[in-house]
Amino acid sequence: METIYFVGGPLAGLTLPSSVPAPWKGGWYRFEAGGTWTLYVPAYRAGREVLAEPRVQTSR
Repeated sequence: METIYFVGGPLAGLTLPSSVPAPWKGGWYRFEAGGTWTLYVPAYRAGREVLAEPRVQTSR
């Protein structure tokens, strides 16, 4: 399990425990009430901790 730390964009400052057995490769996230999705990708890894930065936003 890894812990993802969001370091930019609308989710900056939040953490997310990942239960995916493989290394976290990124994903699309949004606030529950928001209509904008943000693609976060790993920017840095240290053991089981990942810093995730925003790449692109869309209003899917």
